[in-house]
Amino acid sequence: MRTPTPSNSKLMKIINYLWFIAEDIGKKELSKFDGTGFLQICTAIITLPILLGIGALSNWLVALIIGLALNLGLWYWCSSYYNEPKYQELKAMYPNALSCMDVAKILSIVLVLCIISSAVLFALVYYFFAH
Repeated sequence: MRTPTPSNSKLMKIINYLWFIAEDIGKKELSKFDGTGFLQICTAIITLPILLGIGALSNWLVALIIGLALNLGLWYWCSSYYNEPKYQELKAMYPNALSCMDVAKILSIVLVLCIISSAVLFALVYYFFAH
């Protein structure tokens, strides 16, 4: 059995696809919307409940530093990994990219799930530590 490398793992395919659709929309509509910013928004939305939990349980400064490190690390990784040849390779892989409305639907679903998980996290923290 072959172990997946970062370039062909399922998670990397999802990240590549999300970066590509954001980059493609930015190029089609001549806007400043890009794949790196979109991945940073998605990462911030997904990690927000975890960082809020870390801040509530330990220290808000620790949560802020972890959040900044994740964002800056993602920015550095995207700027070194994604370039024009990678964009052309992904364009050949995904000829029918999503539209702006499809991206908005994906973000709204992720946001709703994160709001629900944040509410559950705060309820658990309150229940276990307020009594």
